[in-house]
Amino acid sequence: MQPHAAEGRYLERQIAYARPIFLTLALVDLFEGPSSLRGHHAVAFIAAYLGISLLIVAVDNLRGVYIPPLPLGADIIALSVFLLLTPSVIAFLFVYLFVALAAGTRWGLRKSVVLAGAATLALLLRAVLRGTVDLPSVLSLLALTVGTFSAGIGLAIASARSGRVNPTALEAGNSTVESISSDASSEGISILQRAPSLP
Repeated sequence: MQPHAAEGRYLERQIAYARPIFLTLALVDLFEGPSSLRGHHAVAFIAAYLGISLLIVAVDNLRGVYIPPLPLGADIIALSVFLLLTPSVIAFLFVYLFVALAAGTRWGLRKSVVLAGAATLALLLRAVLRGTVDLPSVLSLLALTVGTFSAGIGLAIASARSGRVNPTALEAGNSTVESISSDASSEGISILQRAPSLP
């Protein structure tokens, strides 16, 4: 397996393992709230989403079985649907933070900033449409906007840096290995040439 392929495979596994963790936190938040504000469709949706993510992890651990990773577009669609279903901002933030993490790993920082801005704007619009507009609510919305965007950008930066592959370093490492192998082969040949021949 090539270094780039091995690195990509490792990062995809980290995303697959992180997905059920964030979804579990979102599901726990939904059950901690009052049943009247829980949103039964939101619970069913996040539970199904969690079941699919656990199935992906389980299949990934089977030897000889490979399934392609869940596309980031599917996670973004799930995030959008969950925003419409759930009354809980905290539960949405857990799913949003996972999407920001996956986007930073797969897309890099620039596209992740756009995604974080779009998700923050959507959350802000939903909060405005469902609430009253007065000074305390405006301050709360401002804090929600800044916190949501900053958290998404922070996770995107961390994942983008951890997922970055340095081609120069890889080429230097490959050149070093080839040089060592070449020197070892030359030394071995010279030793064999100096060795006395058997009768």
